[in-house]
Amino acid sequence: MHVGDALVNLLLQMKVDTVFGVPGGQTLPFYDGIQNSNGKIRHITMRAEKNAAYAAVAYARIKNKVGVCDATVGPGATEFTSGLGEAYNSSTPIFALFSDLPLDWEHLRDHGNASQGCYQLDMVKPFTKWTGRVTSQKALPDMIRNAFLKAVSGRPGPTALSIHEDVFKQEWSGNVPVLPTDLGTFPRHRVTAPKDQIEKTLTILLNAEKPVLVAGGGAMLSQAEEEITALAEFLTIPVLQTFTGRGVIPDDHPMGIGMMGGIGTLSAKQLVEEADVVFLVGFKSGQNSTFNWEIPLTRQTVIHLDIDEAEIGRVFLTDVGLVGDVKATIGEMLRFAQENHQRPQVPQRQQWIDRAKKQWQDFVQQEIAAESDYLKPQQVMDVLNQVTNPEDVLVCDASFASGWGAVYYKHKVSGRKLLTPRGLAGLGFGLPAAIGASVALERGEVYLLAGDGGFGYTVGELATLQAYGLKVTILILDNRNWGWMEWLNKLNYEKEYFDLPAIDFAKVGEGFGLVGFSVRNAGELAQALSESKKSDKSSIIHINTGLWETPVIGFREAIQKNDKVPVKYL
Repeated sequence: MHVGDALVNLLLQMKVDTVFGVPGGQTLPFYDGIQNSNGKIRHITMRAEKNAAYAAVAYARIKNKVGVCDATVGPGATEFTSGLGEAYNSSTPIFALFSDLPLDWEHLRDHGNASQGCYQLDMVKPFTKWTGRVTSQKALPDMIRNAFLKAVSGRPGPTALSIHEDVFKQEWSGNVPVLPTDLGTFPRHRVTAPKDQIEKTLTILLNAEKPVLVAGGGAMLSQAEEEITALAEFLTIPVLQTFTGRGVIPDDHPMGIGMMGGIGTLSAKQLVEEADVVFLVGFKSGQNSTFNWEIPLTRQTVIHLDIDEAEIGRVFLTDVGLVGDVKATIGEMLRFAQENHQRPQVPQRQQWIDRAKKQWQDFVQQEIAAESDYLKPQQVMDVLNQVTNPEDVLVCDASFASGWGAVYYKHKVSGRKLLTPRGLAGLGFGLPAAIGASVALERGEVYLLAGDGGFGYTVGELATLQAYGLKVTILILDNRNWGWMEWLNKLNYEKEYFDLPAIDFAKVGEGFGLVGFSVRNAGELAQALSESKKSDKSSIIHINTGLWETPVIGFREAIQKNDKVPVKYL
C-alpha cells in the first residue's frame, strides 16, 4: 500500500464518493489508489482543472457535503483559482488536492527552474479558508482531518492541500488512522443565537407594520427552508430571496415573493422599500441584493442573522445582530413564538403582500405575452417551467443567463433547485457545474441555461458528458454577442461592437455524440424539450434570441429614459 492508497482510505472516512479532476504524472499514486478502491470513489476526469473545481462546487451545493477536486503541480494548481474563488465567495465547502515538487527541489521552484514549479499555495491562499503542505506521510491524516474540519466549520468554504511528489510515491508505513466521521457534511455544528437576542427580534417583528425577511445563501447552506417558511406563515412576513437564497420557499407560497435585487423583480424592490423592518437571514449584503448597497434604508430597523459574526454590521448599521446557524436559530425563534404568542392577525399586511405577489405574476405574464420577432429569454423560461418537474435542477452560467434563471425559473417546491455562479460571477461556470449537479442529483433532470459567449468557455466538457453517460439538457440563448457588455456599451457610449460569430451549436453537440436541436419558436422548443426528456443522452437546444432583452432592472430603466446618464454595472 502506498500513500495514494492511504489518501483514498482517509477520503472514504470523510464520506467522499466522487472526485473531479485532471490527472498529472505527480498525482498518479492518487489515481492508482482510486482504482484500487473497487469503485468506492468515482473519478470524473474533466477537460480543465478550473472546470473540476466548478463541478465540485455544484456537487457540494446539491449534496450538502464537501466537494473534492484534484490537479497536478503548477499549471493544474493555478487553474484552480477561479473555481476556488467561486467557492470562497459563495461559502461553499470544497477540498482541492494537488501535487507538488519533490521536497529537495524546493530551491528550484523559483521561475520554474524545476518543470512546472511555482508558488502555487501562495496563489490559492486568498481563495481558501486554509491551505497545507504534506511534507511527510505521518502528517497526512492530520492534514486531511484539518482540511475537512476547516471546510465545514462555521462559515463554510474551500481548503487546499498539496502533497510533495516524493511523499506521494512512498510506501505507507503502518495502519491508516481512524478519523472523525462528521467532517464530510455541513453544517457540522448548529449554534443557536442567544435567547435574549431571539426574543428581542421576535418583539420587533411582532410590533412591525410591514416587516420583510430577506433570505440569502446562508439560509440555503443551513437547509433552513422548513423553518423560514413556518416562521413566515406564523408572523405573516413576505420572504424575498437573493440569487443563492432562491428556493428557500416555493414560488406559489403566499409568502414567497421571489428574487430581490438589481437583477430581480420590481414588486420585490417596492416591497422592501416600503418595509419598516428588514430581517436579513444568512445574508452577506452583496451588491446585487442591496441595489448597490442602497437597501436597507436608513429609516428601517435592521435585524441580521448570520453564522459569521463579521458579516453583521459590516455594510449596514444593525439594530439587532444574531450570530448563529440559520436553521437552529429560526427554529428556536418559531418555537418561542408559538409557545408565547398568538399568531398575529394582520389583514392589511396580507393585502400588501398579496398585491406585491400579483404585481410579480402580472409582470411575468406581460413579459411572456409581449410580441417579438424572435424567441425571448422570458418565453424560453415559460416553456421550461411548463416541462420541468419539482425535483429538477436548473444550472445557469454567469451574466444574463443567471438573471433569467433566478427571476423567471419557477421553484415548485422548496430546496436548492437553482445553481448560479454568484461567488465570482465568472463565465464558464455553467457546463462544468451542470456536470457536478448531474453526478450529485439522485432524482430529477439537470438543465443548463447559458449564453453563446459563456458556453464557448467550456465547450470541451461536452466530451465529459458523453464519456460518462451523464444527462444534461443544455439551452443556449444565442444573441451572437457579449450581451452584458454590449448593453453597457450602448447605454454609456452609444456604440455596439461586441458581436460574436454565428455558431451552429446543435451541430457542435452532435459532433460530440450528443443530441442537437435548433428552435425558432415556443412550439419547437417545447417539442425539443419533450424529445430531450425521452433520450438517455445529453442534448443541446440552440435558441436564436435577441440582444435587447435584459433581466437587469437598471438597464431597462436607463434605456427607457435615454437621458445620457452614465450607467453603473448593475
